[in-house]
Amino acid sequence: MSERIARFLAEQTPETPCLVVDLDLIVEAYEALRHYLPLARIYYAVKANPAAEIVGVLSRKDASFDVASRGEIGLCLGNGVAPDRLSFGNTIKKEKDIAYAYQAGVRLFAFDALHDFTYPSLDRIWCGRNLRPRIFFPKFRNQRAFGVAQINRRNASLRCGNQDFS
Repeated sequence: MSERIARFLAEQTPETPCLVVDLDLIVEAYEALRHYLPLARIYYAVKANPAAEIVGVLSRKDASFDVASRGEIGLCLGNGVAPDRLSFGNTIKKEKDIAYAYQAGVRLFAFDALHDFTYPSLDRIWCGRNLRPRIFFPKFRNQRAFGVAQINRRNASLRCGNQDFS
């Protein structure tokens, strides 16, 4: 626990349980990641703690954000995050939410299943784009946890409008 948090808890004595966050520590951790991973684009998972103060301080450091809902997209955009610094991903993506993210300017999407590409109304979004789906197939034994299975014509297919990519 930082001295600053300890002092806050001693002086304010908030009702427990409570969460106390030191924004300076968040900035230090983010800057350490940037230092040790200079080529990486670092994404803060807004779902982990959607506090506007955290999003705001990381936005001012040019961080990128992983968002999973309309509310998280709005929170980031409202804190000055440009849409090109957002990645939209959710294991249960609704067609209308994918469309909303796209209309908001998000162009980076994380996918968990081929099903995410099957919504006919979204053909205009996916067609002609370079897509890198990460697909989990539980029946394959050669896959590591959170890994990517090899996709081939026998176990998966992908269509974009009338175009078949399988």
